Amino acid sequence: MEDAAAKLALNQLGLVPSASNHQVSVAASHDGAAAVRGRVAAKRCQSAVRSHGAAAAAVQVALVGALSLAWMSQAVAQAADAPSAKAAVLAALQDELIQTIAATERSVVAITRYPQQRPRPGLAAQLNAIGPALADRQDPFADLRLIGSIAAIGHGAGVVIGPDLVLTQYQAIGVSDAHTITTVEGQVLPAMVIGADPRSSLAVLRVEPERGQRFELPALPLGQAEKLRKGRFVIAIGNPFSIASDGQPTASWGIIANTARRAPAGEDLLADDTEELDTPRTTLSHFGALIQTDAQLGWNAAGGALVTFEGELVGILTTTSMIAGHEQPAGYAIPLNKPLRRTVQLLSEGKEPEYGLLGIRFGIDPRALTKDRGVTVSEVYGPGPAGRSGLLNGDIVTSVGGKPVTDAYSLQLAVAAFGPGEDVVVKYLRGPQQSQTTVRLGKAYVEGPKIVTSQRPQWQGLRVDYPTAVPAATLSDRVLNGHLDPEGCVVVSEVEPGSVSWSLGVRPYVYISHVDGNRVSTPDEFYQAVNAAPKTARLKFTKPLPSPAQGPGLNGL
Repeated sequence: MEDAAAKLALNQLGLVPSASNHQVSVAASHDGAAAVRGRVAAKRCQSAVRSHGAAAAAVQVALVGALSLAWMSQAVAQAADAPSAKAAVLAALQDELIQTIAATERSVVAITRYPQQRPRPGLAAQLNAIGPALADRQDPFADLRLIGSIAAIGHGAGVVIGPDLVLTQYQAIGVSDAHTITTVEGQVLPAMVIGADPRSSLAVLRVEPERGQRFELPALPLGQAEKLRKGRFVIAIGNPFSIASDGQPTASWGIIANTARRAPAGEDLLADDTEELDTPRTTLSHFGALIQTDAQLGWNAAGGALVTFEGELVGILTTTSMIAGHEQPAGYAIPLNKPLRRTVQLLSEGKEPEYGLLGIRFGIDPRALTKDRGVTVSEVYGPGPAGRSGLLNGDIVTSVGGKPVTDAYSLQLAVAAFGPGEDVVVKYLRGPQQSQTTVRLGKAYVEGPKIVTSQRPQWQGLRVDYPTAVPAATLSDRVLNGHLDPEGCVVVSEVEPGSVSWSLGVRPYVYISHVDGNRVSTPDEFYQAVNAAPKTARLKFTKPLPSPAQGPGLNGL
């Protein structure tokens, strides 16, 4: 009788006792959480059955079972509402996409290159006047290819980052070309490249409207790409052809798939082709600084915007890897992390971005590196930054500035995050002993044409730079022949032909250690010293100059 009463209670509560072993199971539920709670209740009942018999268990079942039934009822109600809940989530996501694209696409422009030094007078007016007539043409892209006698030679996208500033990929501009930008409203504006940096693969243009030409460019705020994580939603906006032809940038969305992809070694990010398969890794993108996204990008999206749902610009699109057949159909972007935001700021001011240099040589084949322990130093340039700080051949660099070093690429990225003259802690292994030293970085020489419109003024026709800011082969030669003073010096980076310095025999890549008897180790120290001289300054070179200059000192400068 007691067992019968207990069974009846269990059945009424949705719990089924087993006649053979006094176990209790939970009736099927569509809600996983309710099922878990039911199983917990069943275990308690089973324990009561074993300890006190089915009659005693029935009381506990009545208590916990009532709660389980309430949970199950709630789960059934939630299951019934699931389709509408999913639809609401999808609708919210769709609305977010629509609103973000609408708010950001006006900040993406088309960039067109023309084969002349500067836009001809009236070019923008001519393009704006001809543009509306193109609607009746069969070729909607004719304005970008040929307008009258003006032949365009290149196209790309760009992103507005200031009232008159446009950020783009280095490939989208030409060092000696004229440029215009076209807005989504169809307005064509002349623009001048004020800064271009091959190492970061970034360039900045400044709009220079013709007289009476008014414009309004909505700028995108810069985000923090270093905070991106895999799975983060992003939107890609680009396509200069559709922007110029119909004012409709192409938009796509997806997730962040990777935050540290490397451009293929055979891919030249400084040119428009990839014919040389043995091209060395020369840009930050080659070292593992690319964002990868599954947002579908067209081949002509380069220079466009990668934005978050908050409307922040976190990357500049590059499709070079996709053109090269590298993991299609993935999209790639140059991340606007902290070091590259500094680069963008300098480019926006027309200044040269500068990157740190340790002054060591190492193998570039990751298979030849010490696995999971860092990068083995094969050669230290004696008078360079690392040599002055005590690093030796055979040391294994394990971290730079707090960033772990696992291979040559991570080492170069870590060093490039700092500028010349900065003090950086370098940890290394020497045998089994872990040590560290503080290195005052030199300056890395950047391969490829640069555009710097706000340079330091020349002094007597010459400019100087950090002693390591010369091509690698030249640096090796100068170190071998004792041109670099280990106590400190600067290198002559430019000499204007016909200037006073040129006539006295000064040429690029000679080194200066003193001005009027005072040592100079940085460009700033040099310019402060010569500007403080009343009329002339006496320069001491580390090696004698060729005729007509006499000896290591150069009078009259």
